[in-house]
Amino acid sequence: IILQISIGISFFFLGYLSYFLFESNSFQLNLIQNPVSFQMKILEFQPKPEGWSKGIGEISVLNDKLNSEKSERILFYSKSSDDFDINDLLLLNADLIPIENKGNPGEFDLKLYWKGKGIRNMCFFDETNFKLLDRNERGFFQSFFYSLQKTFNEILEKHLSGENLAIGKALILGDKSMLDAETKNSFSATGAMHVLAVSGLHIGLILQILLVVAKQFSKFISRKKAIIAILLLLWIYSILTGFSPSVIRSIFMFTVLVLAEFYGKSQNNLNSLFFSAFVLLLFEPMFLFDIGFQLSYLAMVGIFTLYRPIESWYLPKNKILKYFWQGTAVGFAAQCMTVPLTLYYFHQFPNYFAVANLGLMLISGAVLGLGIAIFAFHFLPIIGKIIGYLLFLSIAIMLGFLQWIEHLPGAVALGFNIPFFIVPIVSFILFFLIKLKPNQFIWKITAFTFVLSLVFIIDKRWQHLNENHICFLNNNKLTLLVKKNEQIYCFYNDDPEKLDKVKFTTDSYLKCYPGKITYYSLKNKNFNLSINGMKIRIIKEKSNFVLAFNNRKIEVIHSERDHIKLKEDSERIFMPWINNKNSLRNGAMIYPLED
Repeated sequence: IILQISIGISFFFLGYLSYFLFESNSFQLNLIQNPVSFQMKILEFQPKPEGWSKGIGEISVLNDKLNSEKSERILFYSKSSDDFDINDLLLLNADLIPIENKGNPGEFDLKLYWKGKGIRNMCFFDETNFKLLDRNERGFFQSFFYSLQKTFNEILEKHLSGENLAIGKALILGDKSMLDAETKNSFSATGAMHVLAVSGLHIGLILQILLVVAKQFSKFISRKKAIIAILLLLWIYSILTGFSPSVIRSIFMFTVLVLAEFYGKSQNNLNSLFFSAFVLLLFEPMFLFDIGFQLSYLAMVGIFTLYRPIESWYLPKNKILKYFWQGTAVGFAAQCMTVPLTLYYFHQFPNYFAVANLGLMLISGAVLGLGIAIFAFHFLPIIGKIIGYLLFLSIAIMLGFLQWIEHLPGAVALGFNIPFFIVPIVSFILFFLIKLKPNQFIWKITAFTFVLSLVFIIDKRWQHLNENHICFLNNNKLTLLVKKNEQIYCFYNDDPEKLDKVKFTTDSYLKCYPGKITYYSLKNKNFNLSINGMKIRIIKEKSNFVLAFNNRKIEVIHSERDHIKLKEDSERIFMPWINNKNSLRNGAMIYPLED
């Protein structure tokens, strides 16, 4: 036991050292006079015909205040007529901006998301502030896999279109660039977002499909050669899907599992799982902050530890019922370990997740199988068309199935806003609640603790559902929301034609504070609103706005000149571009409404 504790403490300090080294090697942007000149090598690039293209680059700062040998990856957005490519070297003169959250209720933690990928900063540039230094040619392997990826994309584009093409590329190739917000919402509302990310589910299904195919040729190829070929194909597939962390960890884990089983070694699935996690974190410690990494490994822990106890709850004799029950047990085991974390990150719970995941296990297996088949037989005209039609039909059925579940009454429960400390508590409680026998005294204590935790979570949600307040969102255009029970009134200082941008901002808020929302444009208008006898006035004065309610006045300051003239006052709010303790750049501001 002492040895195990010592090893655990050693790994903890090694992890802390890795994190400290990453922090110390990051650029201290507060020491830089922006804009700054730097070279950037393009690592990833997603071109868009219109608007801002997105990519990831590796930069070296030329500023004298920094060590020139330091480099790191950054997120960049470009608007240029130039057609960039991987390995291109650019000279930029642009602002390096730390990736920060806006602090609005319910928003996705972008800072943590990019931190998990080892990225802290971003920049924007157009044709006026960059110079192409060199077009570095792709290496042999890069060119080979790029052309292969391009060929696979063209095959899918030949047989699919619109939403079906977007979903097909996401499921089969891991390319989510074509997915629109509505499609993502359908997957999110049904608890099926993991299907869009190539991860353990996809790799496991592809592995099973390839094993079944290889079994049919057992007379021509030995089992050893078949397994080596299959694992090689999986690693090639990882490159085609962008070599993302979720794919790497899944393929590495299944590689360990398959090889251990092949060589007949006594194995423990959890040991293989943790070994894969250990190796990945050894090479890239920041994976630990990746939300996908956390959810993926928690799901696998749930499947390996809770699947058997859950399966034993019901033992159907019918083979078809048994198959469906086993699929349900797998989904439920994974959900038990991930639901506390999803409530913390996404503030919602899909009530029909079991039905959605069961259906998707069947349909996504068909989609992946047909995807592999279309790549293998696309050159045969008749067979290629038949497989393409079946692929199109499978994706259409999947989307229709998800949209049907999404529109069922009470499909999504919103309004969860739990503190982080409750996440490990509920996870451990659920684990022991399922693993322990109900007649044990410890199980009864665990069940009582689970009820208390559930009451705490429900009470927090109830408070959010019934909270009455005025909320100023951190946005470049003034956006304020008046919440009165289930009614929400959103006032925004922009043209009505730009309502979609406003809705993008308020969607996150509605996850935390759900309700029926109505939008009003403040462009060249004053408003007088009466809610249950309480009057709220919004008045425009030059460039500023004044909000009056409950004998209080809050002035929203837009101009830097007004900022200089005014004294510090708690009843003034400053727009995000003004540096002040009451600036919205520090996060959304909420004022309670009293009757």
